[in-house]
Amino acid sequence: MGAYRSQPDTEKHTDEEQLKNICTVGASMMCGWRISQEDAHVVYLTEELCIFAVFDGHGGDSVSKRAGELLVKHCLSQKKKKLCEMSDPEFQDLILDFDALIKKTPQTEHAESGATSVISFVFPKKDEDKMKYVIKVCNSGDSRAVCYDPTNPSTIKATIDHKPTDEAETNRVIKAGGHISMDRVNGDLALSRALGDTRYKEAPNIGPKDQAITADPDVYTWEAKQGDTLILACDGIYDVLTNQQLYKYITTNAPKATSLGNLCEMAMDHCMCDNPTQSCGVGADNMTIMVIDLSGTDTVATSANSKEDQKAQTDQKD
Repeated sequence: MGAYRSQPDTEKHTDEEQLKNICTVGASMMCGWRISQEDAHVVYLTEELCIFAVFDGHGGDSVSKRAGELLVKHCLSQKKKKLCEMSDPEFQDLILDFDALIKKTPQTEHAESGATSVISFVFPKKDEDKMKYVIKVCNSGDSRAVCYDPTNPSTIKATIDHKPTDEAETNRVIKAGGHISMDRVNGDLALSRALGDTRYKEAPNIGPKDQAITADPDVYTWEAKQGDTLILACDGIYDVLTNQQLYKYITTNAPKATSLGNLCEMAMDHCMCDNPTQSCGVGADNMTIMVIDLSGTDTVATSANSKEDQKAQTDQKD
């Protein structure tokens, strides 16, 4: 279950960004009852491509932190084909190559540390007077991306979590020489797909997709329209709320919030438990949530993209 503080750390680390007429983003993370914060997230905005990611770390923040630093540069460095033209298998290879890159990066404690990964690539396109979006989601683990249509609330597009007890996951673990005990891989990890965790990726004579722990993602393709909402969050949120409950909370409390970032902060406070022992750990995990309003504003773009990310974009164009 992991160690907990005597009192929760409720300090929030919140980002707010927007891209004119395309999207407005709020993202926030909170350590909560955990001893340390092991999550990371990414927001990258351009008119041709937006990248959103949540990395839920375990065994330390080494892999999640490195993933957050390297993701955009890795994705923009693809030379063979533009991201918007890639097939699902090519997106799978993109993430497996990303996992290999993290392993090769010096001073990354990739053997003992890992991170589940949910990454959304959003391709905006103007259709007459309104924006439309193609969303590619790569999911490895039990963080989640969910897309909501406010005109049809009953229709929800969502990734499906990977759990060690899923039949396909269990079979892969066993074939790679591992076992499932206490709903965990080798009685240790309560997840079956992640970046890092390379001590579980060393079985001989099998490829990276077939290891006990794999970064191989499920790839989803969704179509969205102006006004839809995309949410990425770690299992610290989804262990508490279902997809429908989270959307209801977001829509109900949006009028009370000062911004999307503030709305994310409110959602985390709502999900955090009062006593992790009594809740059996539910609501006591690190929490990260990102809310993307696929509407944007009529204001100019604002972004916190790093110089390294901007350089990577320039290099790709060159």
